[in-house]
Amino acid sequence: EQDFQRTIKHALSILDKNCFIDEQVSAKSIFGKYNTDPILFYMQDFDIVIFKKVYGEDKILLILELNGPEHFTNEKVIKRDNEKKRFCERRNVKLIGIPRDCARDYNMIKSALKEVIPTKKGKYKI
Repeated sequence: EQDFQRTIKHALSILDKNCFIDEQVSAKSIFGKYNTDPILFYMQDFDIVIFKKVYGEDKILLILELNGPEHFTNEKVIKRDNEKKRFCERRNVKLIGIPRDCARDYNMIKSALKEVIPTKKGKYKI
C-alpha cells in the first residue's frame, strides 16, 4: 500500500497541489451527516480518500480501494464492496477498486485521477 500511496501523491503533486490523500478513513468520519447506514458507519474504512481544499473545506474527490484476490473470489467481500460502492454513489462520490497487483501502475492510477481532477482549462497536466 505504501507504493500505491506514493504513486498517488506523486500524481497529485503534478496535477493539483490543493489535493491530498488520507489513508484508512472511516466512513463515519467523512459521511457522518448521512447517518442512515449504521453498520457501514461503524465497521467500514476506505483505503484512500482523495480530498481537495475548496474554500477552506475538504471536498471528497475520489475514494480508492486496493483489492486483493479475495475481492474477486469471496462472496462476502464482494457483497461488502458492492454495498460500499452503492453507499458512495448515493452521496455522489466515486469509488474505484484497484487490483492490488496494479498498485504501482502509474498510468492506470493517473487515468483514474484524470476523471475527477481536471485543470482549469479542462485538460489534464499528467
